[in-house]
Amino acid sequence: MTPTVKKYLRTRSVHHQWALQGDEIPVKLSAVVVIPALAESQHLETTISALTQSSEAVLRQSLLICVVNNRRDPYSTPAAREDNERTLQMLDSWQKEGRFAPLSLARVDAASSGQELPDGEGVGLARKIGLDHGLVLLNARPASDTPSFLVSLDADSPPAPEYLDHLFSFYSMPGRHGGYAAYAHSLDADPAAAEAMIAYELYMRYHELHLRWAGSPYAWPALGSIISCTAPAYAAAGGMNRHCAGEDFYFMQQLCKTGALQPIAGARVHPSGRLSERAPFGTGPHLASGKTRRFLYHPGTYRLLKKWLALADERDLLHPERLPDIAETLSPALHAFLCSKNFFVNWRKIHAHHGRGTQLDRHFHSCFDGLRTIQWIHYSRDQGLEDLPAEEAFAVLQVRVGFPESLLGKGEELLLEGLREWMDR
Repeated sequence: MTPTVKKYLRTRSVHHQWALQGDEIPVKLSAVVVIPALAESQHLETTISALTQSSEAVLRQSLLICVVNNRRDPYSTPAAREDNERTLQMLDSWQKEGRFAPLSLARVDAASSGQELPDGEGVGLARKIGLDHGLVLLNARPASDTPSFLVSLDADSPPAPEYLDHLFSFYSMPGRHGGYAAYAHSLDADPAAAEAMIAYELYMRYHELHLRWAGSPYAWPALGSIISCTAPAYAAAGGMNRHCAGEDFYFMQQLCKTGALQPIAGARVHPSGRLSERAPFGTGPHLASGKTRRFLYHPGTYRLLKKWLALADERDLLHPERLPDIAETLSPALHAFLCSKNFFVNWRKIHAHHGRGTQLDRHFHSCFDGLRTIQWIHYSRDQGLEDLPAEEAFAVLQVRVGFPESLLGKGEELLLEGLREWMDR
């Protein structure tokens, strides 16, 4: 057990507050998959079945932990609590009959009376409970040359076949820290819901591709169902945070700050595009609101971001006496934004400690992180770089990143299909 893991388990883990029940732990445990479930009895079996579409050798080394959760009455609905009771009964039955063998199955009851999540908590804590249990189990296993890692999945997000095989292959390479799978949202049979989901995923891919073009290390899709990492990486990142929404974004940001967060070749997840208002923001609430992102962030915002981030490679320009003037020259709005976030004050302190080191660029990106990036984009919009119609915005993006020009002008669904294939190639 590394000192970082040991300290995390002693000071930050919540595994001891909720018991783990289910199958015996595999002797050669290598992978722990965690699924939080709140009123998911209709979706869970499909997702677990999809997870088992991997090789027997991999499944024998894997454990699935389902964290069934809700808050106490009146902060959860009677229907959700009843559904969770069914889910717990289903999990118990599946475990007894060996439904998904050789995959081992375990559960955490964070839903029954006296076991609920504390008021104000949500999916972030539910993920954390399962992942903390996984961290304990992985670090208790005998020494082994096989990879070991933690996986975050969702009950309504079935993975594509051989998902675990691809993850085992990825983490078998030395030096791995964290990774993320490709994704493709499932489209609802209802035309209006499907149209909204297509528009929303196009927004996500537009933003990710533009961040890549700008040179941001935070250019990944923030989805809780695509994340994985090694046990030491999980502890180094401080574990899953307890946000009720956006927990995926903040956790991926910490993984990025503490090591490399890389795409996992061949691995894909199919998140649900269903309506949901259980979290304050995210895919479900966005669809439920009826907003369809027909307007996208102005390309000029990313152009300024690219120029700003390029400074990370110029040590002389990063000196705290020069950086404010450079930012002002690039854009008065950018300078004003950085001042409003105390960036220059914080950077002066960081530079004083790390200015002579070899990782100054990494410290720059840590100071101007993924959160600051999205805040800058919103600030820029408020200062005059207003969103553009999606068709115009994608035309600019095509020139910048070079996806096939033939994808433009053929409708949103064909554009999305083409971008999925191009980005996952």
